[in-house]
Amino acid sequence: MSYKFSPEYAQLSEIKKELGPIKNLATSADEIAKSANDIANIAKEEAEIAHREAEQSKKQASFSNKMAIASLIVAVISTLISVIPLIASLLN
Repeated sequence: MSYKFSPEYAQLSEIKKELGPIKNLATSADEIAKSANDIANIAKEEAEIAHREAEQSKKQASFSNKMAIASLIVAVISTLISVIPLIASLLN
């Protein structure tokens, strides 16, 4: 009797047919997991970039605040310088 016509061969062939879709499913799951991992890595990199940009924006805002205060001080001093002679002339 030939090996291909034995009951064991038929059972193994049937098992192999049944395992084919499961193997495909496992391969697909593995590919999905790899894609999800890639997406997670990209999201992590984007979060790090956003964090660095936020820190840079914070520094720029602080600098802008300091410049605004300096401008206000200069404006007040300029106003005082222009008002002092006017007050002096009124007192004379």
